[in-house]
Formats: sequence, structure tokens, C-alpha cells
Amino acid sequence: MKTFYQISPLAIALFMWSCGGGDETTDETTYESDNESTEEVDETPVEATYEMLLKGEVEDNRTVVFETFVAPLPSTMYFGDGELSLNFYERRNQTEGPHMNVDIREGNDNNEVESLPEEYYQDDLKIHTDDGDVAVVGDYVRITGTFSEASDANYQYVDLKKIEKLDYSFDESIFDNAVELTDDFITNVENDNGYAYIDGTLELSMFMSSFDGSTYSVTINQDMNSYSEMVYINIGNGPSSMNALNEGFTDEDFIVRDYKGTEHNGSSKKFRLYGTFNQLDVDSKGIFHVEEIVVLD
Repeated sequence: MKTFYQISPLAIALFMWSCGGGDETTDETTYESDNESTEEVDETPVEATYEMLLKGEVEDNRTVVFETFVAPLPSTMYFGDGELSLNFYERRNQTEGPHMNVDIREGNDNNEVESLPEEYYQDDLKIHTDDGDVAVVGDYVRITGTFSEASDANYQYVDLKKIEKLDYSFDESIFDNAVELTDDFITNVENDNGYAYIDGTLELSMFMSSFDGSTYSVTINQDMNSYSEMVYINIGNGPSSMNALNEGFTDEDFIVRDYKGTEHNGSSKKFRLYGTFNQLDVDSKGIFHVEEIVVLD
């Protein structure tokens, strides 16, 4: 370990005097303090798009503002340090693919999230907004927070400063960004977690169960690719979801809602399904998670 000594100017003067330095005229040396200005950090919030955030086009520790959807809770959660790390997605009903991971303080005050029990359900997620409202799974919100770039291209980090609940009106132009779910799309590794669509008719299996409590795996009959035999549809009562099935269900119980919220019998029509294709090393080459449902006939 280095030891540093600080010598006062008075001690130096006494030393010089004792050595006869007091009888000599010496040049005075003036030391000026370093007046270089310290660079100020720009804390002006940046209005950021999902593309900017996910590509890391925002500098670390910059305050960002973006609009997003509260995602469903995953099957396992990390708890610790008085915070919850929650996922937020760009599209309505999106549960897979690129997203933002937002750290929120636990509590019951504004801009905090209520603690979750050990065994939690989707209804347990309650985020207190900046104006005292409560945001839940599926709500459209505006996030203000500190951005941190992650090493994984599928998500980035934000430390929450403020969350505001917003009204949302579905914009059909989002469909223009989807690509047909063909063999070429499915087998291209660059399309993992890509936004796509598939056309077909649906049917229930003899036994239906939800492995995650949030979706059903439903059979699809289609001729757009050689692989897709099942799609995953959200359980619920909102747009682009299907009813929960009780024991002893029949095809009459297979009720789905399109993206406008209109109910249809799921086994009687042809649909175009928009969603995220997650590549996996299985016969179907992956899983298609339905986000929006459009009736074709």
C-alpha cells in the first residue's frame, strides 16, 4: 500500500528559512486550480421507440419514456431487494419475443408494485401508477425510467421512475408488420421470436388442459407450412382470447373472440392468427403464440 503525505505551505517556508532560503529572492510560482468545467449529465427524458431501446441506441443511465403493455406474470419469478422485475411488451397480448424488463419497488405508494404471494395468480399483479390508479396485466402504460443495456438482444433493462396508465385504441396497421408463417420463415434462425401470421381452421383435442394456466394448445389445420399443428391461444374474456373449458366440454363451448372482441364458435370458421413464433428443437420447429385473431369467413 502506498502512503501519501501532505505537507503544508507553512512547513515548506520554515524549512527554506532554516536553510538560508530566507535571504534569497526566489521566483514565485503560481499554481492555478484546474478550472475545467465538469460535463453535466443530460437528464432530459428521451422519447424512445421499442426499436431504439432493443437495439441499445440509447446511452446507459439515460432517462427514457416509452409506451408499452403490462405482460402476464411468468410461471416463476425472482423476488429480492424490495423490487419486482416485470416484463413489458410492445404489442397487445404479446407474451414472447423482445421486451423490456422493468424493476419496480415493492409497496403500496404511487409508482410501486404490491408484493406477490408465494403462490400467485395474474390477478395478484397490481401496479400503483403515478396518479394513484392501478395498472394490471394487459394494461397500456407509459414508463419513465433509467435505461441500462443488457447483453441479451431479446430484452433491455429499465429502473422505474414513473408509470402512467393510458387509454388504448387498437391500430390495425400493426398487422402490416407480420410475415407469413412459411417453411422458409420457420427454418430461418434469424426469425426466432419473429412476428408472423398463419391461416387455418381450429379444433379442440379430446383432452384440453393449460400447462401454464394462461393458454390452451389448440389444433390448427393449415397449408401454409409443413410444421405447424398447434397454436397457443390466451385464456380470458378480452379481445383475441378464448373461454376457459370445463370438464365435459363440447365444440359448442369453444368460444373465441376476435381482435375486436366479437365472439365466434372456434370450430366453425377460418381464422388468420397473428403472433410470435418461438423456435424450438421439436418436430413443429417451435411454438406459435397467438396475439390477435381475425375472422376470414
